Amino acid sequence: MPGSTRSFLPSALCLPPSDESPYTPPVTEPTAAHIDHRPLAVLGWAAFLACSWTWCIGMFLPVILLRDYGTWAWVVFALPNVVGAAAMGWVLQRQGASERMVGRHTPAMAAFSVVTILFHVLFVGWVVRWLGGVTGRGEWAFVWATVGAAVVCFPLLLARRAALLLSGLVLAGSVAAFVLTVLNTPDRIPMAAGTATADLAYLAPVCLIGFACSPYLDLTFHRARQALTTYGGVAAFTLGFGAMFLVMIVFTLWYGPMTVPPGADRPGLPTQQITQAAALAVVAHMAGQSGFTVAAHLVELVRRHRRGVTTTKWGTIAGVLFGGGILGLVAYLLSRGDGEQGRFWGAGLGANETGYRLFLSFYGLVAPAYVWVVVVPWRGSRTTDRQKWVTFVVTLLLAAPAYWVGFVEGKMVWLLAGVGVILLSRVLLELAGGRTRGTTGDRTRNAAR
Repeated sequence: MPGSTRSFLPSALCLPPSDESPYTPPVTEPTAAHIDHRPLAVLGWAAFLACSWTWCIGMFLPVILLRDYGTWAWVVFALPNVVGAAAMGWVLQRQGASERMVGRHTPAMAAFSVVTILFHVLFVGWVVRWLGGVTGRGEWAFVWATVGAAVVCFPLLLARRAALLLSGLVLAGSVAAFVLTVLNTPDRIPMAAGTATADLAYLAPVCLIGFACSPYLDLTFHRARQALTTYGGVAAFTLGFGAMFLVMIVFTLWYGPMTVPPGADRPGLPTQQITQAAALAVVAHMAGQSGFTVAAHLVELVRRHRRGVTTTKWGTIAGVLFGGGILGLVAYLLSRGDGEQGRFWGAGLGANETGYRLFLSFYGLVAPAYVWVVVVPWRGSRTTDRQKWVTFVVTLLLAAPAYWVGFVEGKMVWLLAGVGVILLSRVLLELAGGRTRGTTGDRTRNAAR
């Protein structure tokens, strides 16, 4: 019978909300209708997407991966990142699909934005501050520059035309920084210190599931998708990530071996020095992109608070608790472990890198588990929202220890167990949900006889 099989159907993300789910009216791009078919609008939103996704993961996670596993680690990072982000424009093709998804899952998306903002607090206070010192202009100069960039970007991103123009300018600035960095790199081809090991293979599934699922909780992505027609959205997402964003993470590949900050260095591994001119270009890129991303997510949160989307506050609270807890732990470790020189856990991580990896767990564990268990529909599914939420919480409780042992204790093989828990959780939920509903239905029919 049609619909009787339980299979993952990406296009089903376009289905309307069920009566079992609380539905919040979406906050859409108010003036999108007249820009749907304009090529310049597509280019502008492509640049917006590239800049909103160029943040403290794309600008720094490859630095850590290159340090530990070499150049192949960048491939493991980049391929699912580009494909997963671009795929959202193809999956949510139908008009109204993004609006319905945002309406049903606003709290989770608000939490995503808050965690992303707090993640940048750690990144700017650690990497940008250090690299600013390398430029000779003072450690805090570019921290304040990042704050200034966010303040300037915020009002511009509130307006559609200004947002598109700003996106193009920020992207152009980063491309210019890339060129200046290459011209001021003495060796011309920086070499990664690490070498590929089996641990890289254990990391790959986390990258796959994280980059495949996390984009659907990003409100800035939904803003772009809602502002374009079907084909315009597909084009913007494909161009934005397949070309523009790809250039940004190739930039990270270039400067990665030269920008390992204190607290992330490894004894015995060769390091490459970055010139002051190159450091200035890289830190300006980091400050500009970080300020843009923080402002873009603040805009989405403020728009929903202003329009009375009450469910936003619960996601905001959850994000503050998650991100604030990590920042508090980092502050404690810094005070306990002689600043950035202290080493903790089995992997010998510094305080800041510990916090960085814990923030990553949101995008590698929490967000994928939520999208896979709660958001993604299965054809013929009989599960309720309550069952999905219980399964989501249980999944986090079971998978989190495996992620901790893998990322913090350094036993990467445990990541396979964590990803396995996430993937199996929804399968078991559907099997159990179908059996429970079937049993209840049989009892009802028997009683009627």
